[in-house]
Amino acid sequence: MREIISLHIGQAGLQIGNSLWELFCLEHSIQPDGTVPTDRILEGLNSNVDSLFSLSQYGRYVPRAIFFDEDPTTINAIKNGPSRGLFNRSYIHQCQKESGGCWARSFGTIMNQEGEEKIADKIRKQVESCDGLQGIMLYHSVGGGFGGGFTSKILDLLSSDLEKVTKATVSVLSSNHSLQSSLIEPYNSLLTIKYLKEKADMSIMLENQALFKVANQQLDIDNPNFSTINRMIAQLISSVTQSSRFNGSKFVDLIEMRMNVVPEPDFQFLHASYAPFINIDKQNTELTNLQQITNSLFDQRSSFINYNHKTVKYMAANLFFRGDCPWGEVKSVVESLKQSPNIQFAEFAVPTFQIAISDKAPIPFPNSEQGRSNKAVCMIANSSAIGIPLFRIRRNASTLYSKRSHVHWLVGEGREEGEIQEALDTVKSFIINYRQVKQENPDKDYCTRVQHGTDYIRQFVYTCDCLDVEGYIKSGIEKGEDMEGKYLGVCVQCARKCHVGHNLKAKGIVNEFFCDCGLENCKVKCQCQKEEAQEEEQEQQQEQQQELQQV
Repeated sequence: MREIISLHIGQAGLQIGNSLWELFCLEHSIQPDGTVPTDRILEGLNSNVDSLFSLSQYGRYVPRAIFFDEDPTTINAIKNGPSRGLFNRSYIHQCQKESGGCWARSFGTIMNQEGEEKIADKIRKQVESCDGLQGIMLYHSVGGGFGGGFTSKILDLLSSDLEKVTKATVSVLSSNHSLQSSLIEPYNSLLTIKYLKEKADMSIMLENQALFKVANQQLDIDNPNFSTINRMIAQLISSVTQSSRFNGSKFVDLIEMRMNVVPEPDFQFLHASYAPFINIDKQNTELTNLQQITNSLFDQRSSFINYNHKTVKYMAANLFFRGDCPWGEVKSVVESLKQSPNIQFAEFAVPTFQIAISDKAPIPFPNSEQGRSNKAVCMIANSSAIGIPLFRIRRNASTLYSKRSHVHWLVGEGREEGEIQEALDTVKSFIINYRQVKQENPDKDYCTRVQHGTDYIRQFVYTCDCLDVEGYIKSGIEKGEDMEGKYLGVCVQCARKCHVGHNLKAKGIVNEFFCDCGLENCKVKCQCQKEEAQEEEQEQQQEQQQELQQV
């Protein structure tokens, strides 16, 4: 038995939990009171329902879940909702003090008032009820005062008590200023990201704006609400955990996924995609081709974060197939992905895909916009794409901190001002790591990669002091463009002279070699260096002529 314990923290975590456990009950034929109809008992025996539910002494299935929040509204939605008989009320914890949208207050004041030992004891009891704990999954928002701060503190507690247990987070990012819940949300996000990096083993990042876009494009909903978004997230998590719960030809649990998708501790932030979401009005007419829906996972149509799929490079990817997905067809799809020129892996990564397959088809929510589908695929990937939302979080926090805006809210709760600068530096370091994934290996001979006989020069990112790089980035972001990897660049050897970057088109170039390798012994020179050589040659000829005239 390989159990998973779920911790739902804050408003976002509880609302996701409400939809998630409703879906788990639908998939395992569990009633809202935890019972299983007599005609469905055999079906339950054929699945590993104990990985998510524990069986009480009265024969009722109880979720292995704990809920934490400060808001009585979301707490009461769990306690008094349709599934009020499903959960163990002793694991639904309402904090008495409000965070006021402040990370520091949740991390320190609220946790101290509730008692660290009391909170840790609830988690410890759930752990002790497991025979073979697979891992702990935490659901929360990154920018929320409670969701970010309380999650960070719990991860801090878990890192000391359960150091070897896999800790995975499902972290919801707010995407722009219009979706901010508080003025200090950039600080909340920055500090939470720092703790996720230090205390969690892997973090699946989701962006609200990207989720709304997927709902709009796949489900044909013009104005999706958060209920729709939470149900989409539930389908994603259901697919990730499906091989632990249902029979299938390929099995992948949290531990195996972590080993594959996190090649190094510095690369633990992941992104997700899911397809298909079919509108209920089209469920009887829509055709689902496995190759097409799998291909859509690698672009914006199905991604749960915003990024430019044309510039991204992957380090690892896990694909979770469910429903009518025979192994022969899956194998053919994966081989096609490996040969696709649109899917690029980092030079240090092995271009492989870890596969999980379950026979259980996805189940739509009742009374929802989502229709039936006989198959579905989701992807959890580690790639350079995650650097884009992380860069946005750091930029917003840095803008506030440059003016020391609202810093007193954190200092007043016992945090030091320098902690913000430390977090800025920490986040910057692994943003750089993700950017380097996209770069070529500087030890390689780039001369073998240059274009010959064309008017296009290969993109390579080197910045120049004479170019307003920051202004260029800011202008592009304001226009809604993805600026990752789009810095104006020039070759190293003419960094202060060349105003035409080697990632731009140059006019009038025919049958010429160009290289940006920067190697001293490179025989291929850029146009600037050729012009310099010509000028030097002309000067030498003029000097020789002058000497001859003097003689």
